[in-house]
Amino acid sequence: NASVSISANPTSIIVGQSTTISWSSSNAQSVVVSGGTLNSTSLNGSKILSPYSTTTYSIIGSAYESGAPGSDSVIVNVYVPPDVILSTNTINDTIILGQSFTLTWNTTGDADTANLSPILGNVPVNSNQPNVSPTSTTTYTISVSGPGGNDSDDLTITVLQPPIVSIDSDSSVKYGEDVTITYSGVNCNESLSIVPVYTYLDNTTTTGATIQLTHGDNVSGTHIDSPPYNIIGPKCVLYTLTGNGNTLSDTDPSTTDFEIDQQPAFLVPESRDKMKDEDPVITPD
Repeated sequence: NASVSISANPTSIIVGQSTTISWSSSNAQSVVVSGGTLNSTSLNGSKILSPYSTTTYSIIGSAYESGAPGSDSVIVNVYVPPDVILSTNTINDTIILGQSFTLTWNTTGDADTANLSPILGNVPVNSNQPNVSPTSTTTYTISVSGPGGNDSDDLTITVLQPPIVSIDSDSSVKYGEDVTITYSGVNCNESLSIVPVYTYLDNTTTTGATIQLTHGDNVSGTHIDSPPYNIIGPKCVLYTLTGNGNTLSDTDPSTTDFEIDQQPAFLVPESRDKMKDEDPVITPD
């Protein structure tokens, strides 16, 4: 009887790697070795191969005279390196603080485990996570592994922090005095300003010049405003603080009242023989 054998070393490879196919025979008149690109009739031999997919290699040996033929086979598993991609449904991978998004990952190739950080941990190799809402800029990393090897992908989500401003002015001042304004702003890296709107006794209003303040990520200070006083006021002023940063804005108002003496005035009529512009003015009897 014909005795044949065939083996592979290693029996599992990753695409691009090589394996050695070895075969031998005894009491065989002839053999046929086949599989993939392998085609040989040598009774004994070996060959280094790099298959691109899982392949079965076999040997069939014919015996002399009435002997029984022999056969053997070996499977070489060929694995594809994994490729994982992490993506979101955000625009430019950017959100505003308080918003949420869906994180999605897709894996091709031979991987059977996945880990997502800094959230979730172990996850399926293909899945998604909705309602992700970080409070600061965060980098997410998906790592996969399996018989095909390892791969990873990361994605940084930028979280825009909205500006927050606060303003406080004197609740009231005497007519003709300056107004002290205190202010603060966080995440105001584009601009920080105060716009005053003055209301007069006849209920007309005027908008004063914009007061430009030093802007930045964390600023505060004091400003002294000199209102445009005239014979009709103003009776109050509305100060509006506006902070701009990260393409966002915030406002805060504060009102100051002016203490105006509005006691009624009266006219003294002229004396019969005295003009009112004379000094002294003589009151009538």
